[in-house]
Amino acid sequence: MVDSKALREKLSKQLKIDLDADEHVQIHPYPVLSLLELEDEDTMENFLTQTMKDIDTEKDDDLQLKQVGDYVAKIVLNGGHLVPLKFTVMKR
Repeated sequence: MVDSKALREKLSKQLKIDLDADEHVQIHPYPVLSLLELEDEDTMENFLTQTMKDIDTEKDDDLQLKQVGDYVAKIVLNGGHLVPLKFTVMKR
């Protein structure tokens, strides 16, 4: 099971990215195409832009991913900055 708390812990432990309490992670609830399947850089950028718009503006701490696959999330930082994040759930 993957949720925003588990994702924050992975960011902190593996990438040494510690988010403040007012910065949060919003997960897109459905698996997406593998970014490797997208043909060119423009297609990938358009896909990520649209997916970021699809993710709800409110943080959803109750969302739990239970299906294996590729997912995207956005990290909302201070100042309204948004950072896209692609990750893979490899086991349940």
